[in-house]
Amino acid sequence: MRRRVPFPILLLAAPLAACAGAGEGPGGATDPAAAQERACAEAVAAHVGKDPAEVTATLAGTGADGLALVRVTDGGRLHTCTVDANLAVHEIRHPGA
Repeated sequence: MRRRVPFPILLLAAPLAACAGAGEGPGGATDPAAAQERACAEAVAAHVGKDPAEVTATLAGTGADGLALVRVTDGGRLHTCTVDANLAVHEIRHPGA
């Protein structure tokens, strides 16, 4: 026989489940790629005077040196960052500029 969970309990569980997994992996560890994207997005947003929510960051790859290359778009403009594992942004480039 299946045990039924009271409906109000389910209503409380859904928002909590959504918050618990946002940007985190197993054991509460932050996803390194997502954290590097976020660090680059924040640096570029500050650089161009926008809110980080107004730019889009995508991890392009990680080199043998451990530096991640992240592409950030700010409207029609492209920026690239190199970000290390400690989330330090080493440089912001403007390809094609």
